[in-house]
Amino acid sequence: MLSILEALNLTKNIEGTARIPPEPTSYPSTHRLPIEELEALEKQEKRLDDYRAREGLAKAHIFNAVVDSLLLKIQTLTTAKEVWDTVCREYEQKPLMVQVDL
Repeated sequence: MLSILEALNLTKNIEGTARIPPEPTSYPSTHRLPIEELEALEKQEKRLDDYRAREGLAKAHIFNAVVDSLLLKIQTLTTAKEVWDTVCREYEQKPLMVQVDL
C-alpha cells in the first residue's frame, strides 16, 4: 500500500507534512471583486480543493486496503496521517504474514 501512496505522491499527506492551505477569504455574495482579487481568490480555493482531494485520495486508498473491522475504526478519522498512523499501529501488532497481506 505504501508504494501506491508513494507513486501517487501522497506521502506528505500520510506523514502529516503536507501544508494545509488557509481558508479562502470570504466576501458577501453582493461584493464585486476586481479581477486581480478574483483570480487570487480562485487560486486560494483551488489550492484548498487540491489539498482536500489529496487527503481524500490517500484515505480512500488506505480504506480499500484494510479489513472491514479496521475500516470501522478508521473511517471517522479526519486526516490521512491519523488514518495511516492508526493502521500502522494496528498492523505492527500483527504477525508478519498479516503485514505482508497489507
